[in-house]
Amino acid sequence: MMGVLPMNEEISANNKKIFTGLWDKTSEDTKQPFINLFSDEHIAGEFHRMYFQWYNIIHEFGHLLREHHGIQVDWSKQGASEEQAVNDFAMAYWKKFGETSKIEFIMDRIKDILNRIPNPLPKDEDFLGYFNKHFPEVQQNVELYGFLQFTCVKRAFDSSETLNEVLNRFGITNSDICGKELIYTNGYHPQRIIDDCIKILNHMGVSTPNAEVVLLDNPLIQCAE
Repeated sequence: MMGVLPMNEEISANNKKIFTGLWDKTSEDTKQPFINLFSDEHIAGEFHRMYFQWYNIIHEFGHLLREHHGIQVDWSKQGASEEQAVNDFAMAYWKKFGETSKIEFIMDRIKDILNRIPNPLPKDEDFLGYFNKHFPEVQQNVELYGFLQFTCVKRAFDSSETLNEVLNRFGITNSDICGKELIYTNGYHPQRIIDDCIKILNHMGVSTPNAEVVLLDNPLIQCAE
């Protein structure tokens, strides 16, 4: 990883970590793959910030939540299914509590990206079956991994499954709650997004891990551990 940028004065060794690289803290060369997707640096930067410091923060927390509830994944055989699962969680969460305009912006850009990336899926192959089988090698190819990830997001967006239903499918008992949209007016505040998510899930009766966000200066790094 490239240099860690300070977010909290202390990062607790007991907390899970979500790492997210920031667009504005890196070199032009590192940004170039994203710029190439859009042919416009401003749109590329706005998509990167909204996708990774808003939508994807919940996606990464989804991995930690599933692990916290004892869901074990063999990444070499189930990697694509795990990515679909956490996208289902993130999209259902943001549909229930998020800002519609952000979801629409992200989905418009993702549809544009998928139109530009060649579809590697052989005819008549099952999407998750194919990418589960090839997940290790797909991870080594930026374009293939982008196709997998963004297709998972689109599948989640097209689904009518609610947050409660997604959690139930994971085997996580929960109760429905009503709530207003979570509107972050002064930037994306990744840690606040996680803190709000933990509070909401706890109100739903869901046990959660503690998680802290670590900001990085490499926008290609987006992960949880």
